[in-house]
Parts: sequence; structure tokens; C-alpha cells
Amino acid sequence: MRHSLTQLLTRWFLIFAFLPAVIFGYAACKYMIVATEHSTAVILNSTCQKDAEFIAFWFQERLDDLRKVIPTGPVKSLPVLETELKKAKAEINGCTRVACADMKGVVLADSAGRVGDNVSALKWFEAVTSGQVHETAIFTDPDRRAMIIAMPVHAGDVQVVWAEFDVKLFHSILQQSHLEQISHLDSSGQKRWLYGFGYRSKKPEWDEIRIYLLRPDGRVLVELDNHSGAKVSSPQSLPDTATKAESEVMRWLQNKSSGYGTYINRHGEKVLAACRWIPDPGMMLVVEEKRKDVLRGLYSQGSTMILLALLLMVLLTVPLSTIVTQRVTEPLRQLAKEADKIAAGHFGHQIAVTSRGEVEMLSRAFNEMSLRLQEFYARLTRQIELLAQQKEEIIKRNQELEALQEQLKENQAELEEKNLRLEEIAHIDELTQVLNRRALMERTMLELERAHRYAQPVAMIMMDVDKFKQINDNCGHAYGDLVLSDLAKLIKTTARVSDVVGRYGGDEFVVVLPNTDEEAAFSFARRVIEKVNKHSFITPLGRLEIGVSLGVSVWQPDNGNGNLEERMRVLLHQADMALLESKRQGRNRATLYSKHH
Repeated sequence: MRHSLTQLLTRWFLIFAFLPAVIFGYAACKYMIVATEHSTAVILNSTCQKDAEFIAFWFQERLDDLRKVIPTGPVKSLPVLETELKKAKAEINGCTRVACADMKGVVLADSAGRVGDNVSALKWFEAVTSGQVHETAIFTDPDRRAMIIAMPVHAGDVQVVWAEFDVKLFHSILQQSHLEQISHLDSSGQKRWLYGFGYRSKKPEWDEIRIYLLRPDGRVLVELDNHSGAKVSSPQSLPDTATKAESEVMRWLQNKSSGYGTYINRHGEKVLAACRWIPDPGMMLVVEEKRKDVLRGLYSQGSTMILLALLLMVLLTVPLSTIVTQRVTEPLRQLAKEADKIAAGHFGHQIAVTSRGEVEMLSRAFNEMSLRLQEFYARLTRQIELLAQQKEEIIKRNQELEALQEQLKENQAELEEKNLRLEEIAHIDELTQVLNRRALMERTMLELERAHRYAQPVAMIMMDVDKFKQINDNCGHAYGDLVLSDLAKLIKTTARVSDVVGRYGGDEFVVVLPNTDEEAAFSFARRVIEKVNKHSFITPLGRLEIGVSLGVSVWQPDNGNGNLEERMRVLLHQADMALLESKRQGRNRATLYSKHH
């Protein structure tokens, strides 16, 4: 789809106006995101540090409370000790049980009344009695969801004293610390936690923050549920991504480190988190918030700023682009109208120059082009006329060339026919239409060579017409020629396609039979005699019955390896000797050459 210059200029004006607005909005949005993430990191670090200090202080107070109930000397009366333990349980905030046991793990006194139980199989008891713990130790019992503070003592039979706390207690601890921080942030004269950039700010949304306490094995001991007012949630494992060795939370836990970082949770969401390692009770506190919750509302602010900037740019750009495009396009329209006249064929037409600057240069260039087009059109007309004459001459020459080509084809066909005729004259006997003597000798040598290569026999039969001289003398040579022609036809009909039939000279014919032994050759000779005797040759004296005499010789592969000419001479001589023997024996018969003849 084509657009006018006005549309294109307006579009480019708008594009170049939108570009700064988009860049400004994008940069502002990026700045807002970075600033918000930074402020979130500060708040999360501060919250995590205060909660960790609160928890550590609480544990220190409980340790001091427990030290007060440790016996300083041998225990004289276990009932008295049990009464003291119950009293200490009532005084220790949040305590559910205080007990003591001997070295074998048997409970000697217990505020819960479970005297006689054996706790030796519990891991925390084994750690205290094995010397791994010198003063105090804090353990967790996942089965009972309890926190245990144990101390080794040496007061008679009493070896270990411990206090148990329900993990639900930590919800109230974290909630109390949390509420104090909110009150601190909302108090007058304190700086609020602000999100955003520009005209809209956002207070901290505490229900979006997740706070949980991790045990050394990576399980969540307690988690503050801000959505439901700090209700108790059952212990659970960390998210899948956090339990992997490469996750940031597990790395912090393994290194017992404190600080701030990010990681991807099992839902593929980016999380901002701060952590603090608490040596006593040997746990890690993690405070985290989803990045999408942190940045909620920022994108709408950024979009609003970009839209306002775009609106401002459009209000400034549209009038400016209209004025500029009119000043540029109006002279061009006038120039286009004048140029259309030149395009219509009015070569030599001159455009009036009414503008300055680039339009003036363009008008003068159009005038120069018009004059050159006029000259070029005149030259082109003359060249077209000349080309038309040359075309007619070329057509005439092409017609003459086609006639010469036809004549050449006729001459070539005549020459090929004459060559074929010469080939026949060179190889075919004109009277009998069989091979002449020269072609016969060449074919015989080829068959002997092939027979020697494949170790196959070759038979040769030489024949002539009995008393042929009397036929010529009585009937004339013309009828003698007819007898020879009919005889050649009889021999060809008797021979195979692969057999060689030729006229040796006068009334003598030679037949070469490839791959034929003595018996087959002699059988062929008898068939020739039989056909000749049954055939009636027409002469002026009436029908004439004639006879033929044949000599048969066979070359076997074991007859020697002389040259081809020698083999052929021997084979012809043998066939000739056999033919003479047939004459001596009374004619009209065939004789197989034998060395005894």
C-alpha cells in the first residue's frame, strides 16, 4: 500500500516524538524498580536483624532461668527435686516441661510426672552425655514439635537437666517483635517505608512478608502467618528449590551466614530475602517477600508516566508536522504536475521556476532532462527505422539460409545412400548377394580368432555346381548366373544367422560354421545336397536338376596356435581337398576331410 509524502513525514515525526517518551518512561521504570528493591532490602535486613536479636535475647533469658534449677550438690530427696522442677516450670515463660535424668537416661524427676521414662535413645540426650555439649545445648524434637534446652550437670545421680518449650511459642515471639517494628515505623517523626517513584507512594504491606525459623537440617521450625493474624502453622519442609544444594537459602544455612540475597522458589517466582544466623539456639531466621509483591503498583505508575509523555509529545508534534509537511509537499505537488506533462510525451516542455532551494534545483534538473529527452527521442526514432530495415534484411538472409540447409540435407542423404551402396559393392557379391571373396576371408579370420579365444571348433564347407560348364555351354551364361543366384538363396535358407556364406569364385561357394563339430558340419552338407536335388532350376531347355559337390573340413582348438592366416589357409586347403575327393567319387555328395585321403 502506497503512502503520500505527507503521511510518511507525519509518521516519522510521531515516531521520533514517541521514541524519547518511551526511553524516558523505560528509564524511569527501571529506576523505580531498582530503588524499590533497594529500599525493600533495607527493610528486610532491618526486620530480620531485630527479630533475630529478639529471639536470641529470649533464649538467653530461658537459659538463665534453667541454670537456677540446676542442683549444686548431691540430690538427697527426689520428691523435693521434683517439687522444685514444677515450681521452675511455672516461673519459666512458655515452658511445658522441666525434667532431669541419670547417665542411663532414666528420668529421675519430672514436672510432667513421667518419672521412670528412658530418654537414652534420643539424639539430644546422647549428644549431652557423650561430652559433645559442655554447658548448654538447644535441640528440636520434630515428632513432638518441641524445643529442648538441655544442660549437663554432675549432682549425684542427676547428670542431665532439660526444659521443653512448644514451638507454638515462637509464633507469639515473632509476632510480638513484628508488632513492635510496625509501631516503630508508624510512630511520628519516623521515616515510612515508601515504594514507588514520582507522585504515588506505598506503605509496607506486612501481610506479604514471610518470616520463618529454620533448623540446621533445613526444615521450617515455625513460620509467622501474617495473613491470618499469626496463627500456628504445622512444620513443613522448605520449598523444593530451597532444599536443593545450589539454592541460596540452603547455601546460607550451610555457611551459617547472614545477609541479603535473591532466589527462585518452586513456583518460579523471584524472592527477595534476608537471613540471620542465631548461634543460640543454632538456627537461621529468614525474612522474605516476593518480588512481584514488592513491585506491585510500579508498572501502573510507569505506564501512566509514559502515556502522559506520549500525549504531550503528540500535542506538540501534530501541529509542527502539519506545518513542515505543507511547506515541503506543496512545491513538490506543483513540480509533479509539470513533470506529468513531460511524462505524457511533451518532450522539450519547460517548467517555470517559482521556488528556491532544493525545489529550484529539482525544477532546473527537470528542464534539462526534458531537453535531453527530446534529443534522445529523435535519435531513438531514427535508430528504430534503421533497425526495421536491418530486420527485413535479416529475415531475407534467414530464408536463404534455410533453403541452403534443406539442400544440404538432401545432398547429405544422397551421399549416405551412395556410401551404403559402395559398402555393399565392397562386401557383397552382386550376382549372388552373398559375401564376396574378400569379405568372406575377413569374416573367416574373425570367426577363427573368436573360436581360438573361446576354445570352440569351426567348420568350413566348400562347394561347387557339378558340370557347371555344360550348363553355360548349353543354356548360356545368363542362365548359368540364374543357377548360381538360386543356389546362393538355397544355401542362405539352410544356414544359420551366425553362419558365414560367401562366393569363393566362379561356381564355388564357402560356408563357415562357427562352434560346429564334424558331425554337425557333415549334417549341414547333406541338407544342402537334399535341398539342391529337390529344387528345379529353370533354363531354356526346361527344368534342370543339378547336383553339387561339397568338401567339409573342421578346425579344432587343439590343432595348434598358428597365426590366423595360416589357420585359414589350412582350413581352405582341407575343404578343397575334400571337395576334389567328392568329385572323384562321382559328384553330388559331401566328403569330410581326412588325413588319409
